[in-house]
Parts: sequence; C-alpha cells; structure tokens
Amino acid sequence: MLIEFIVGNYRSIKTEQRLSMVASRDKSLQDHLIRTGVRVGGSPLNLLRSVLLYGPNASGKSNVCAAINAMWQMVINSATKMNEGDEIPLMDAYRLDSRSVNEPSMFEVTVLLSNEIIRYGCQITPSVVTEEWMYSRKTVAKAPEVLLFHRVGGDPNQWKFGASFRGNKETLRQSTRSNCLLLSKAAQENNNTVLPLYNWFRNQLEYIDMADSPKRHIDRAIVRSARGEIDCVSIGGIVQVADSTVFDVQAKVEEMEVPSDVREFMKIKGRELPDRIPASKVTFGRKAEGTDDLARFDMSEESNGTQRFFAIASWLVEAFREGKTVVIDELESSLHTILTQQIMDVFNDPELGAKGSQFIVATHDTNLLDVEKIRRDQIYLVEKDPTGATEIYSLWDFQPKPRVDASLESRYLAGRFGGVPILGNLKLAIAEALISHSEANG
Repeated sequence: MLIEFIVGNYRSIKTEQRLSMVASRDKSLQDHLIRTGVRVGGSPLNLLRSVLLYGPNASGKSNVCAAINAMWQMVINSATKMNEGDEIPLMDAYRLDSRSVNEPSMFEVTVLLSNEIIRYGCQITPSVVTEEWMYSRKTVAKAPEVLLFHRVGGDPNQWKFGASFRGNKETLRQSTRSNCLLLSKAAQENNNTVLPLYNWFRNQLEYIDMADSPKRHIDRAIVRSARGEIDCVSIGGIVQVADSTVFDVQAKVEEMEVPSDVREFMKIKGRELPDRIPASKVTFGRKAEGTDDLARFDMSEESNGTQRFFAIASWLVEAFREGKTVVIDELESSLHTILTQQIMDVFNDPELGAKGSQFIVATHDTNLLDVEKIRRDQIYLVEKDPTGATEIYSLWDFQPKPRVDASLESRYLAGRFGGVPILGNLKLAIAEALISHSEANG
C-alpha cells in the first residue's frame, strides 16, 4: 500500500511536493481508513482509501498523476526496453527557472509491503540517473530504518550497499547502465532484496488517464478476459448500473487481417507485422421492442460515457480483487455526476477494499465535496504560485480547518481554500476575437 509520494522538479512542479495517504486526526468517516495494524513512532499507521485532487485547469493536477506514471515507467522499463545512450522518456524538468531546467527530476515513494516499510527514490535527467536510494524498516516497534543501497553519481565504485542487501553487488555495479535504475536491473536478475518493491510497481500500481480513448482500456480488458485474468461479461453487467437497457454483454478476441499496405509500411520502418493480429470485440444486447429478441450493438456504437464506464469497471474489479493502488486522471470524463459519486462511494467501501485498494483521483467534480461523503484529509488542493509553480496541500492542513458541518463545495467554489481558477471575461474575449476576425477580413 502507498504511504507517501514525493515529486520535485517535474513539469510544472518546481519544489518538492508531498502527497500523503496517511490519515490525520480527523475523527469523521472512519470506514475510509485502512487500519494496517502497524505502528510508526508509537502511533497506529492508518492509511486513506482515496484522495481527491482539485484545482483549476493547468494547475498541475495531471502532472502529479503523470509523475507517478513517469516513475512507474522508469522502474518497469529502464532495464529491459532501453540501451546505453538512449534518452530517458517522460523526464521533463521545470522550465520556468533557468536553474531547474538542467537539474534532475526527483521521485520518491514510501510503501507498506507485508512486514516492512520501504522508502525508495531516484533523481533522473533525460539522459542519466544521478542518484537512487532504497531504505527499509521492519514493522515492529522502534525498528530503525536501514540502508539497502544508495547510488550517487556515475562511479559505481562509490555506490553504497547496506548489510541487508542480498545478491551480487559487484555484478550490479558493472551491469547497471547510467540510464537504468539499479532497482530495475536487480529485479531483472531476480534479486530478492528488491523484488517485493519491483513487483509492487509492476502488479499493484496502475495509472489511468480517462482523457485517453476508452478503446485502449477496453482492448486491454478483452485481452485479459481471453487469458482468463478477468471476466468481461461480469464487468459488462456492472454497466447495467449506468444503463438499465443493457440485457446482455458478450466479449471476445477475434483475429483481424492486417492490410498488406500497412504491413509494407511497417516493414520499411523496420518492424514485421503478422498477416493477422488479435482484435477485441464487445457487444451489448438490448431487447427489441415487442419481442424478447436481443438487438446487438458493438461497443463502438455506444456512447462515450458507456465506453468509459466499462473501462473504469474493469479497473475497479482488478483493484479490489488484487488490492491495487490506482491513479486516475479526469475521473468524471463523460460520466454523470451521480455516477461519479457512486464510484467515489465504492472507492471508500471497507468491504470492497478489504485487500487495501487505494485510489488517487484528479477531478473537477465539485459535487464530490460533501462532508458526509469525504474526509477533509482526503481532499488535496492544487494551484500555482505567483511564479507558475505547482503547489499541493491537504484541506486538513488548511488554517483555520474547515468545520465538519461546513459546505465544502460552496466554500471551495467561493475561493475560500484556494485551488480555483482565476478567470477572465469569456464573453469579452469572444467578442474581441470576432471583431479582430471581422477587421482582418474587411
């Protein structure tokens, strides 16, 4: 489970910003907490089941989510999908300060894995890993944090390994590329010290950008259904929550012929394609008027909202079944606000989330700001400071703290907590554009 994420010098984020899943002393909505049974500093470690990121357009909400994805991509791919000298993807430093542009981006996670707490971080430029560290502490009273490894600079002989690090340290010094994470290289070699954390990234952490085409998420669900990993028919049944006219769902993977001109084009690009490739297909059955026969509709014929809800449902089932931490950008995209509220309700459901699933959600839907539905420490506000740098802060840390009986939505929209857009006059801007166009065309 995720305890904390820190990011600095990444896109619109200049100074280090902290997103904590640790519950505050807020006494409301205790079901929204995961009681880990672990004590840290003498206090029980209770984690939030979900947090919401609020802020105006271009405030940096998506960049917070993207930072988690960038770290995930680097952990999963740097050892297997890159060569020496390759540019590191998704590394984009803060550009509004000449001192930051050439500095590395920083990412750090603290996670609870079985009987230990792991703190792992790295600093990365578009070309090299400049620093990387991993520490561990047992979940017993007063257990100290111990070094597993600390990598600094380009000289592997200067890298430090703790006494608890198992495996061939010298092999890792020699084989870890300058643009590869030591964590990823060690995991590739099945190093038991790092595998639990690597597997958390690979199997327990998911990033979903709902602004993407839903087809990509649907295709993934169908392929996993064909492998027996999820049941798309059951997931299709969840769609009936949003569309009661759906009576039947069928999902399968079919083979599709690849056009010869496409194969030839890809061959020129250095990639061979087979004659046929798998293609997913989902159809919904609705009753035709005056008969019990079902008229079948392809997923592509369904509304954008129905397609996106199907995609979300597939992620939800996986998250709850496997206890995943899921980061969702633009949750409410094409969804009715009442449906979005139901989704938020299940995020915080202790029975569905019995395996420790967590959700980090960027949204504009202010209807979710209901003190009967959400704790104050579950709300993070995102805004830019006067220099254009993103800052995030918990509503619980806001002074004075909003009362439990306060109307959070109305106070947020009134700008009492910050994190709202400062807008110009839209009507005037459109009028000026029309005048400018008219003058340019005589």
